[in-house]
Amino acid sequence: MAEPSTIAVMDFVYHVIEDGTSAARLSYAGPRNASKLAGVLQGFEECRNLDADGIGALLAQASKDARDAMRRRDPAYWHCRCREAEIGWVANVVSAARLSQGLPTIVPPTARGMLKADEVLGVTDR
Repeated sequence: MAEPSTIAVMDFVYHVIEDGTSAARLSYAGPRNASKLAGVLQGFEECRNLDADGIGALLAQASKDARDAMRRRDPAYWHCRCREAEIGWVANVVSAARLSQGLPTIVPPTARGMLKADEVLGVTDR
């Protein structure tokens, strides 16, 4: 297996956020998705400059916020849910990278999270 490139945690998170933001702008284009896009972008931006512990704490709070919004039947539910989903995505990809280094994870990483972590780290033959 090729050795991943040396990359600082903040740089790694930056790449995940930038890629996710670009994809979200395409996926949530149009006025009907404005609240969802705003939630997605907020979630990504809140992860910026956080370490794994900070992302984990942020995800826990975002999950609580989304559950509370659902219980209240808040019109901003989808904003909260999309925010939570993207924080979860960052936690997933960071967890995948941490798992590959033998470090504790934030969440159990998915196969998609592992693939994205490999892409960001430059792993080509897993």
